[in-house]
Amino acid sequence: MGKRSLQTALAFLLFCDLALVVLHPLVWNIDRLPAGGDAYEYAWKLWWVQESLFRTHRSPWFAPQLYYPFGYNLCYGEITPANTVLAAPLTYLLGEVVTYNIIVLLSTALSGFGTFLLVREVTGSARAGLLSGVLFALTPYRRVRLVHLNLISTQWLPLYLYFLERFLRTSKQRYALTAGLTFGLNSLTSWYYAVIGAAIGIVWYAFRLRNSEIHPKRIRTGIALFTLTTIVLVAPFLLPYLPIIRMPSWTTPLKFADKFSAGLVDYALPNPFNPLWGNFVRQRAFGSGDELEFALGWGIVSWTFGLYALRRENRTRAAPWLTMVFLGVTFSLGPTFHLIRGIRLTIPAPSSVTTAWNRLLNFISLHLSLLHEPFVLGATDGLVIPMPALLMRWFVPIMGKMRTWTRWGVAALVGATTLAGQGALTWHRRETAPNRSRLGRQMVWTLVVGIALMELWWCPPSPHDPYPVRPVDRWLSRQEPAGAIIQYPLSSAVQPIQFAYSRAHKWPMAYAYGSYFPFIFVRRHPELLDFPAPSALSTLKSWNVWYVLVETGPPYTQEAERLLDRIARVPCLQKVTTQGTIEVYRLVASLPCGPERP
Repeated sequence: MGKRSLQTALAFLLFCDLALVVLHPLVWNIDRLPAGGDAYEYAWKLWWVQESLFRTHRSPWFAPQLYYPFGYNLCYGEITPANTVLAAPLTYLLGEVVTYNIIVLLSTALSGFGTFLLVREVTGSARAGLLSGVLFALTPYRRVRLVHLNLISTQWLPLYLYFLERFLRTSKQRYALTAGLTFGLNSLTSWYYAVIGAAIGIVWYAFRLRNSEIHPKRIRTGIALFTLTTIVLVAPFLLPYLPIIRMPSWTTPLKFADKFSAGLVDYALPNPFNPLWGNFVRQRAFGSGDELEFALGWGIVSWTFGLYALRRENRTRAAPWLTMVFLGVTFSLGPTFHLIRGIRLTIPAPSSVTTAWNRLLNFISLHLSLLHEPFVLGATDGLVIPMPALLMRWFVPIMGKMRTWTRWGVAALVGATTLAGQGALTWHRRETAPNRSRLGRQMVWTLVVGIALMELWWCPPSPHDPYPVRPVDRWLSRQEPAGAIIQYPLSSAVQPIQFAYSRAHKWPMAYAYGSYFPFIFVRRHPELLDFPAPSALSTLKSWNVWYVLVETGPPYTQEAERLLDRIARVPCLQKVTTQGTIEVYRLVASLPCGPERP
């Protein structure tokens, strides 16, 4: 085994060990989910895909028991075939929860290892690759995505860039082929990553391949192989999306997209998952759990060596990675400029100028953009600053569907960690190597990697029960399904944990969870919001809803009390039982539903 092969094997084992140590609760609790929230949804999708492929032999992209009687097209959210389909045999053998944890562990190891390969290829230094691999694998961005199986799988981004670099250096077509394969897997992991991967690929092409000495014919052949491989891999999974992509209702509201946009300050915040200072940072900089979506900081080590690279590194070598940083940061800020998340920065201007500016943006948005939406982000005290993401939303097809712009931070992360590797190597050559022995140089590298580990180390995730069962689920499981159920308040039904509940009670549900569809569904059936008005009850009867569940526990207690007061005056809703915090009512089709009793 040659030196390079030995380095590769040792690096792979090191990152596997790192993943096992950092995520050790998953090893000892392999049959429990690493976190709650959307982890329930993705565990359910792992189960549903293998169930469809190996048992029921139905389309895995359609769940008839959700949003009954219409069914739920899973293409309204992330199907993540690179996880659900590729891992289906493993799910069949080991179950969805064990498979979920194995994917998380592998993605952490491969994210570090892929970055190691990329940076070693760019710099020629295994030490720089090792440092960058640690910086990428343990970024807070990845830690917060433990609940998102699609977004935790970041390994394909550095791997696909690594194979592009190999093609650049060797001009061998097999590397163009493997680059297309890994880009395709990246796209099938998340459609966010498909768009982001394409953007950083364009940057790489502009700075690296266009200026290479490879014969143009070999470049064209490589691009053709890359493209063909990607199409063959991605197209079959893209086809189910085409009917709904063209639907105007499947567009994220502008205010919602702006809400889930980063601020520049987010990139400077310390690791909120560190065992030493994580609680302090979370309490003062992030607040609620949803705010952790904005955990985008790279850490002091990445910043220090990245800035050193910009000062001391060859500009040609640094340019593509700096551009990726700029691209990722710029788009992560969303439709309008945010210095601090949630606060749109404005340029002070007279009210007449502000009004004219808002009217101009509104005119463009309503009459010239593809979405024909009102511009609702205008300020009254100054000029909002439109960002490239707004232009992309308005004039690039598909981009109006993008909900969470913070996820562009992964593009900045790829660039920042590669720059950090370049800067660390340049620093070593200029500052360390001339003045220290071989042992001293090794100790300095060990110290730098140790500081990176200390800074980015994660608090271990708390394992969650993958199959929480409520008393009402046990009660329902003893009743023969004669129709469907619906839960009120509706906000209590739009929770990922409902997937786990559905596995327990096995009743069709007239309303459920999903990334986009709940909002679309309510727009189609606004009468559901007026429950228990006659119009809502008439719709539920037509859907053969059998039981109405009312969640009375916090934070729904006050809303539930108002509902229960109105339900008591509706003849066709008859109390059946109380199970824990759930009040169960039978919707009797043969009884009138209005007017309400006095």
